[in-house]
Amino acid sequence: MAVRAQTPAPGSLVRLSIDGERRAQKGHLTLVTADSVFMTAREGNSLRYARARVRRVELGTKGDEEGEYAFLGFLGGGAIGIGAGAALGAAVGSAGGKSARVAAGVGGGIIGGLLGAFFGSELGSAITPVHWRDVELEPRVGSRARGLTMHIAF
Repeated sequence: MAVRAQTPAPGSLVRLSIDGERRAQKGHLTLVTADSVFMTAREGNSLRYARARVRRVELGTKGDEEGEYAFLGFLGGGAIGIGAGAALGAAVGSAGGKSARVAAGVGGGIIGGLLGAFFGSELGSAITPVHWRDVELEPRVGSRARGLTMHIAF
């Protein structure tokens, strides 16, 4: 269901579904005219699509679940670090007998868990999800655009 909205502002993150193309195009909206949609793709190149070929327009907004992902990264990284550190510590301490192997495994698990939790939380906090919602572009084809828009490209 499309939400009736004004055209997203220039620079807005958009995802366009285009007739004849398998994947949606993501980028930043540059300009919308009565017959064309201009955007800058992630790679930095400028794209122009005929309005008639644009099937769907979605506006992207960044989510605020950053803390949630950091916590999940902390837990996941810590668990992986404990397992890897304990296994590595036990392998290193195997030459010194059972007590040395246990001590090295516990120490490796603690160190690995701390390192894993730190790097997992850093990685998790770097994840910023984008939420997409349908919008309609204005002006529509066949309607009169408000004001004068000029686009010059060399």
